Amino acid sequence: MSARAVNEFVIVPPEHKIETIVNCAERFKAYLACEFPGRVFSLQPVYPFDDDAFQIIPMMGAIGDDGGVMCEYPDAMLMREIRDACERFDPKTTQGLAA
Repeated sequence: MSARAVNEFVIVPPEHKIETIVNCAERFKAYLACEFPGRVFSLQPVYPFDDDAFQIIPMMGAIGDDGGVMCEYPDAMLMREIRDACERFDPKTTQGLAA
């Protein structure tokens, strides 16, 4: 296995924002992809956490027929930047829409 940088993240919105974020999921993911080029984001609409903040889950690896890939845990600063970008997203604006 070889280590590489994480480029896929699962975003779990806080319970009070799930419905709003799910209703504009494609725009939300496009906004994040624009903020963090080269990274892929998916959305998990179930909030199993006690905390009331966006949860950012890095996809750390994969197993396949030719071995596997294990990623290095992302820098804490990047995780904070992604969480901050999630908090800044305004579903009432055109964020995430192509110009």
